[in-house]
Amino acid sequence: MRKRKEKDPVRLTTADLVLLSLLAERPMHGYQANAELVRREVQDWAGISRPQVYYSLEKLARLGMLRKASDKREAEGPERQVYAVTEQGKQALGGCA
Repeated sequence: MRKRKEKDPVRLTTADLVLLSLLAERPMHGYQANAELVRREVQDWAGISRPQVYYSLEKLARLGMLRKASDKREAEGPERQVYAVTEQGKQALGGCA
């Protein structure tokens, strides 16, 4: 397996793009995103599992396509990180249209 060179384009999976487009609608945390994908029955056509949601969140944040957003609401249970799409993330979505 070769390491990705800096000049290599970033390859976004279907799961990455679906999650990115969902978060472009409104910022949310991983649990909310997973619940919304289940509600929309996305797993039926895109094959996105709960672990994939969290993997994609980390990947997209690492690539600068998501940023951590503040959540003004009081936490209900463990602290959850809310993610919002960055300008770079919007550009990545625009390139897929």
